Amino acid sequence: MQMTEGVGGMQESHSLARSVSCLPSMIFQYRMNPDGICRYEYVNQAIEAIFGLTPGQALDDPMKVLDRMHPDDASQARRYYGHSAATQTPLRYQYRVHHPEQGLLWVEEYAQPESLPDGSVLWHGQVVDITEFKVLGSELSLSRARLREASELAQLGHWEVDLRNDDVWWCDATFEMLGHDTSDFKPTAEEYWGRVHPDDLERVKANHESALQTRRPGIKPIEYRIRRSDGEFIWVNHWARVRFDEDGEPVQIFGTTQDISERKRIEQTLIESKKAADRANQFKSDFVLGMSHELRTPLNAVLGFGQLLQYDPDLTPEQAANLEEIQRAGQHLLGLIDEILDLSKVEAGRLELSTSTEDCKALAEEAFSLVTALAEARRVRLELDLEDHVAVDCDPTRLRQVMVNLLSNGIKYNRPNGEVKCQCPAAG
Repeated sequence: MQMTEGVGGMQESHSLARSVSCLPSMIFQYRMNPDGICRYEYVNQAIEAIFGLTPGQALDDPMKVLDRMHPDDASQARRYYGHSAATQTPLRYQYRVHHPEQGLLWVEEYAQPESLPDGSVLWHGQVVDITEFKVLGSELSLSRARLREASELAQLGHWEVDLRNDDVWWCDATFEMLGHDTSDFKPTAEEYWGRVHPDDLERVKANHESALQTRRPGIKPIEYRIRRSDGEFIWVNHWARVRFDEDGEPVQIFGTTQDISERKRIEQTLIESKKAADRANQFKSDFVLGMSHELRTPLNAVLGFGQLLQYDPDLTPEQAANLEEIQRAGQHLLGLIDEILDLSKVEAGRLELSTSTEDCKALAEEAFSLVTALAEARRVRLELDLEDHVAVDCDPTRLRQVMVNLLSNGIKYNRPNGEVKCQCPAAG
């Protein structure tokens, strides 16, 4: 009977050892004698995947395991074991391992100490490869850091409200936006509503209630003012969504709040600048209108007296020609004044042309007569080479003005004793 129990116990122990040897984590027993000498009592096959050693190598020389540890972590391992032995408390720590084939690995070791009658301490423990978790953790930390940096750059805060118990969560950016420290302030929904500017409160609440009542997941974006902890009001852009349970009941509201105070300040500056520009434009229009009337009054007198003088029967041919020139120049100037009065249409790009069929040579002769004095002063010869009876469909005032401008430029930028020639052959 005793032999049967012994055989059964051996079989059970062998089965357990075989099961342990197949585990992916390294299972071990590590013993520290009273004289300080340490050794492994047992190590399963998983040590090869973690340390790149065979169980036999670890059992023969435990220092080989320590040598595979990162130098910065090996000294800590000694302290952890020393403290665990002195206090008889479990140890748990993470460290790096230089695997000969897989490179640098991250592992976590957990061991439970047991005091033996001879004063030795025996640790029963395991070592687990956590490299993948470390990589994922690093990537997650990096993603969080990037998200936090992007939120700070965009002045964007995240928040959540649990409608079942009114719990409120703010991210760090939201705390900072509203001027609070995460360590000494607990946000609540009631407290937040109390911060919204009184002129905006009903509008913002109605926006939320509309989504909740209609069971609509999206809450319309809305801009409003909210008070910081220092009493200053800032403008924010509010985006939110509603999460519903399986029964269609709203259980959570989550969203973002972005500080748009700078944008609002720029918008207000642009509005004020536009108002100032509109006022200046109105002042300009009033000035042009007044100036045009002031110019028209004496010009009408000049034209009127010129017409009276033309009725004088004693005029010499030269005097009559001079009076005719005065009348033409006056009429041209009057047309320019009319164009100034029509400045609003010019600025709006809706200038209307009054076209008619005109004698091209007659228009050119009028333009020449208006620049003759300038040509004589600059010693520039004018030459008009136009055939008779050349008709053109045009707005005579505009075409005359274009011709005068072109002739004036040709005279001003010419050389002494130069020539300006106007030529227009009839179209075949």
